[in-house]
Amino acid sequence: MRSDATCRDRSPASCPHGRGRTPRGWPNHDRRQSRERWRSQASVGAISSQLLTLGPPVLQHAGADITIRRSAAWQILLYLAVHPAGATSHQLAAAIWPAERPHTTISRLYTTVSELRRDLNHAGAQAAIDHDGDHYQLRETLDVDLWRLKRAAATTRHAVTDRARHDGCTTVITLYQGELAAGRQWPWLEPHRERIRRTVIDAYIALADNADPPTAALLLEQASEVDPINDYLLARLPDLRRS
Repeated sequence: MRSDATCRDRSPASCPHGRGRTPRGWPNHDRRQSRERWRSQASVGAISSQLLTLGPPVLQHAGADITIRRSAAWQILLYLAVHPAGATSHQLAAAIWPAERPHTTISRLYTTVSELRRDLNHAGAQAAIDHDGDHYQLRETLDVDLWRLKRAAATTRHAVTDRARHDGCTTVITLYQGELAAGRQWPWLEPHRERIRRTVIDAYIALADNADPPTAALLLEQASEVDPINDYLLARLPDLRRS
């Protein structure tokens, strides 16, 4: 079984595996700072609500965590976060209650969505999910860390300058605050966790390939916290540590 990094601040200066050194150009980032920036934006209406999916899931409005009463509601939010184009009621029901026949769980899905809407209303937040017929989709106004990570990864793949690639990779590893929905054991999660891990490892490796040996070693040590059994990291790290 894999064990992903759960350090709440991914900057090398503050992660225990970072050995107290910050590579050049590394942003000073943690979730507290993200929340403060988001709170100031939300106060002027720039962002409606924020869904943090990387690490323990959190839904916030106006800088405050929203209490979500049903575990199934968290599953709906996270499932739609990894499927930004949305999903049907049968797809959601099959993912959340895989051992049961979908037609028997549709009413439970409707009840869960309704209670989630009430939880958001109680917190003064707008609805997070658009419902059109049989189709559910997270609202584009919702700020989702996973979506930002994927946009940064796409920017990196299509970058035409070293600076753009560096910035994209740095954004990817900064946004990765832990595995998708850390602490949750939903059956559908693991393939998505693995894809995100690969994206994050690629970003670490790309940064290490363009760094001096001490910084490269530090980056790959942090990458090994994300994927401790990665063959490439296990093979390359000993040489870097001797550099």
